[in-house]
Amino acid sequence: MVEARVAHTQIHRRPRLPSNQLALALSGGTVLVVQTNFRAFAAVFATLANWACSTPAAQPDAASPQVDATAAHDAQVDGPDSAGPAGGRYYFYAFHNEPHLTESEVAVAFPKLRSRVEKASGYGIKLTLMMGISWADYFVKHPNDANEVRQWASKGHELSSHHHSAYHPKPDGFASSQAFYETTASPSAKKSKAFQGTYAEWTRRQQLFNPTLKSGCAGDEADKSVMPSIIAYDSCSGFLMHGPVGVRGAARDSAQGFAEYVLSGTTLDGINRRWLAHTFLDTSAELDSAKSTFLTIANGVYGAVNHSDDDAELAIADQWIEFLHQQDPSGAKSVTLTGAIEGQLLPVQAIDSAVLNQVFSAKQ
Repeated sequence: MVEARVAHTQIHRRPRLPSNQLALALSGGTVLVVQTNFRAFAAVFATLANWACSTPAAQPDAASPQVDATAAHDAQVDGPDSAGPAGGRYYFYAFHNEPHLTESEVAVAFPKLRSRVEKASGYGIKLTLMMGISWADYFVKHPNDANEVRQWASKGHELSSHHHSAYHPKPDGFASSQAFYETTASPSAKKSKAFQGTYAEWTRRQQLFNPTLKSGCAGDEADKSVMPSIIAYDSCSGFLMHGPVGVRGAARDSAQGFAEYVLSGTTLDGINRRWLAHTFLDTSAELDSAKSTFLTIANGVYGAVNHSDDDAELAIADQWIEFLHQQDPSGAKSVTLTGAIEGQLLPVQAIDSAVLNQVFSAKQ
């Protein structure tokens, strides 16, 4: 899969011209190729200069209605293949802050997360911090820690969310209804966590900590009906974001993290949402595979994730941060999940609603 993608990404590179030719970009996207001998170049340059000087700058028509900037932006983003790619290899790095942790477990994991945020911040790397419901509850009870996390957000990190649906072996207990939870969750999952409430309650508690929440990993790999309505941007669709639209991926495949487009689709509740993707870096083998895949990318966005409560994974996280710093010393290509989608770094590709809303195997 990686080799096929390498071939695909090469098409974004401009073909080289012979050494005695030069490409000039004209108005309207026209490209003029000329011989680079002095006399021919001078003639072309003079023609262009005269044209530019004789063409008056466009002036706004006072009688014309003003264009709404927001509406214009939405129209551009919602096009079939809008904006992008902006060029280059971008990346986002997320931490899953697990929703099934107890308050005391969150208290232990929080300093470990802080350490990685500080490390990433020192390199200009922005993190997407996906907070499970137990983390949101913890921060409501511990305002000093909550203020510290909000300071992270002010420095460019994203406060996002993480939901373990009824399909997950360690669910957070929230679902569209109790009936759905009781019929979908496994016996061991229900024993681990009884039904806690609907997504309205999940949203209420998340927003007590993060009122502007709109992104996350909603555990929707198998079934898009498990997505809380507030989540507009997600990284856990189960689909690949490169090649033909609608192809299923595998979370443990490093190619899963590569996106050459943003996926757009409407779920059964009538909400239009957008997805990127990430791969897991749980093991050293997955880390090495992700590094190899990352280095093959010419244009696109690469997403990866670790868990903040696992010491073995945190050691891998340190290595991934160092690797990203080596590839991007200034952090110029670091983005958050929302930043990657709203920044129009990639074209948008629509997925058929029937394909999007199928219920797939929960095993990815």
